[in-house]
Amino acid sequence: MSYPAWINLGRGLDPIPCQIQDISDEGDAKLAVENADSIPDQFQLRFSLTSQSGRNCVVMQRLPDGVGVQFVRFLKDENAATAIEYGLIATGIAVAVLPVITGLGTHLKSTFSTISSAIK
Repeated sequence: MSYPAWINLGRGLDPIPCQIQDISDEGDAKLAVENADSIPDQFQLRFSLTSQSGRNCVVMQRLPDGVGVQFVRFLKDENAATAIEYGLIATGIAVAVLPVITGLGTHLKSTFSTISSAIK
């Protein structure tokens, strides 16, 4: 039994289709792929062509008809670090802008109160 998967090369490159042929309880798998020598030593294996997430893998063995890989928990993931950095930047901007908006609201309230009193 085999399952379709895609090897994500990142950097805007098209993913490489493959077939997951065997998965062990220890976190190893065999992937059938046409040109095993073109597969990088580390990559993300996606289980759907449109998925943005998957499992990080390290090539443990290069075979004539594929690669033996091990699923790993942590690899350097630039996307996650970038998302955290953007979150921190957005928080910093919100903290800086909040007092300005509060002061502007107080000023507008005073202005509208003056206009309301003048109309009466």
